[in-house]
Amino acid sequence: MTSDQLSLDHGAFGISLAEARSMDPQQGLVLSVGYSVLRQCSDFSSSRSSFTNSNVGVFVGVESSGLERKEASVFSASGGALSVTAGRLSFSLGLVGPCYSIDAACASTLAALHACVTTLQNGKECDDGVTIGTKVLSEAANYATSIGGMTSARGRCHTFDQRADGYCRGEGCGAFLVRSKASAGVDVLGSAVQ
Repeated sequence: MTSDQLSLDHGAFGISLAEARSMDPQQGLVLSVGYSVLRQCSDFSSSRSSFTNSNVGVFVGVESSGLERKEASVFSASGGALSVTAGRLSFSLGLVGPCYSIDAACASTLAALHACVTTLQNGKECDDGVTIGTKVLSEAANYATSIGGMTSARGRCHTFDQRADGYCRGEGCGAFLVRSKASAGVDVLGSAVQ
């Protein structure tokens, strides 16, 4: 899977075609889905420039896709770095809140949500936060988890069941806007990461 296959409108985010081709597809998903949720759930206009200097934090749960680029380029380091994933959205939209890419394996998105909620509860770093979780699977990653005996031979999770023999992997991207308490429609009562 490449950024081209995900149909990223790279130009709209100020990214050249050459750079887009070097990006892990998860970076493109975070741009598209993150922008979409911000546009739908916030007080901004549909213009990307309306986000400039907004005190919105970006908290992304992301794990390596295991995808390798065939050709190296000047964009390879940033295109494949998990640490850049959240920064792409912040930079592209001109957001000035905190920005975190969090890799905690299967708990990455929950850890990102916890970081977002904690930041908002502290009330000092940002007014709102977008939490995004993304995962794109590669054959190499699937092979490694299968050989490691982590995945279910039956192809189905049986959580808390005697038939449990591993887990099943999935891929996708989802996001939601977490608002400061004053403007929240739903309260997050608590979160914890161990």
